[in-house]
Amino acid sequence: MRGILTRWLGLAVLAGVALGCSSAKSFQITSFPAGAKIYVDSAEKGTTDRQVVVDFADREFATVRIEYEGFQPVGQVISLDTPSLLYFVLQKSPEPLR
Repeated sequence: MRGILTRWLGLAVLAGVALGCSSAKSFQITSFPAGAKIYVDSAEKGTTDRQVVVDFADREFATVRIEYEGFQPVGQVISLDTPSLLYFVLQKSPEPLR
């Protein structure tokens, strides 16, 4: 019985590897206007529009934040279940009162 269980467990692990189980996911991050800075958990990853790989090996969630001068920053909490396309629409920052 133990040998059968060990073989079954080994096959299950191999199937997971063959199916591409991974803790990293690629996200296409776009914004309007384009050219906004992308931050993943406070680390700068370039500017929109681009693809960013996020590793979820040690966590379930990550935070994506988009910033563009003159516009209000926006963000989203993401996970492996989040769709691969992230689209952010930035709104202009309000004019200061005089």
